[in-house]
Amino acid sequence: MNNLYTVLIVCSILAGCNNNSFNIEVGSPVEINSKFGKIKLVLKDNDITIDKIEYFDKGNKLFLSQEFDERGIIVTKLNHHEKDSSSYSTYTSFLSGVFSEKVNDTLIKETYHNLVTTREYKFNNDILYLDMFENGEKRYNALNMKLIDSEWLSENKVKLLLKNYFPYNGEFEFYYLNSRDKIKSKKLEENYYMVEFQKNSEKVSSIQFDVEIIPSVKDSLMNSVFTQEIFLKY
Repeated sequence: MNNLYTVLIVCSILAGCNNNSFNIEVGSPVEINSKFGKIKLVLKDNDITIDKIEYFDKGNKLFLSQEFDERGIIVTKLNHHEKDSSSYSTYTSFLSGVFSEKVNDTLIKETYHNLVTTREYKFNNDILYLDMFENGEKRYNALNMKLIDSEWLSENKVKLLLKNYFPYNGEFEFYYLNSRDKIKSKKLEENYYMVEFQKNSEKVSSIQFDVEIIPSVKDSLMNSVFTQEIFLKY
């Protein structure tokens, strides 16, 4: 969320500076560039409000995007790019502050939204775990699994050896993307899983699937589903 307010402050500064005046065409985003990366602001059609913010690293790789609506609800997507895999996390949150709405000539409704807190656990700059709290209560958590080895069983079937590096005693269920169709999997030992994935096409550079966290009574994690991307080795 700090990124969001940083962007809004930057935009306010630019708008108040005579040397940085912009005429924005409909459908054309605003880009803010620096040596650390780029921020792209997409405005709504026929409006001056922000529809979406995209954040790119210095390699021009998208790592975070936020979309907005008139109620102040934000849909945030985090892209975690690693050497052999990427994970994607999506969650909703709210803008802070008071939102006023005129009901009639005498009555005004005001709505208060609290900020959502997100945390990330990293090792050597690799994200191993993240979670999201709303009003002090955990709403979502996700893990990032690493590809240890792979073996091709046929032209469109691959066996993956995956490892979860975050301390976790529960189980995982693997599903084909955006479905409840299970992928054949087996827990070999603590944190190691063998997953047998059937592809629809013969040549793709990566595969994506959903992973369900099924925590044990010893875990602090909650049940949730995240999407994992694995880059294939040929």
